[in-house]
Amino acid sequence: MVKMRFMSIEEACRYLDNSIRNNATLVCIGTYIRSDDRAALELCTKIIEKHGDADVILCEYGLEMCVDIIIEKRKNKIVILDAIITPIHTNSIALLSLNEVADTLLLSTHTIPLETTLGYLKTFLGDLEVEILGIPVKNLEIGFEMSSEVRELIDKLVQCLK
Repeated sequence: MVKMRFMSIEEACRYLDNSIRNNATLVCIGTYIRSDDRAALELCTKIIEKHGDADVILCEYGLEMCVDIIIEKRKNKIVILDAIITPIHTNSIALLSLNEVADTLLLSTHTIPLETTLGYLKTFLGDLEVEILGIPVKNLEIGFEMSSEVRELIDKLVQCLK
């Protein structure tokens, strides 16, 4: 698996394009009522609009809400898109391996820890490859609008996707 690193928008676009082309399942986590926490859901909704054939799961409220759908798909690779808390806010996306989740500031608004849910999935799917794209967020207050910085980052990602 990869080590955590920050990618430019162009690198993140290539990564997403390759993931879509190679039929990985994009699992997008967030909450619409917590401002920037909706970033992955917004990005993936736009990916669905642009790439109707992309394998995307919108997972509102947490990964644990979608385990049945992920198991049913029987894929060997998932890419989780979620918000992260990090001092780096603009023009970069974090790429993390499953092993690095506990050591990062991954946004943890979800009921069950990510490591627990992924461990459960692996009991059903065996050698499941998991990578995580972390979208740096700024505002996690209750609200229905993303901050301008996060909105701009999402828009740039969508524009450069093929």
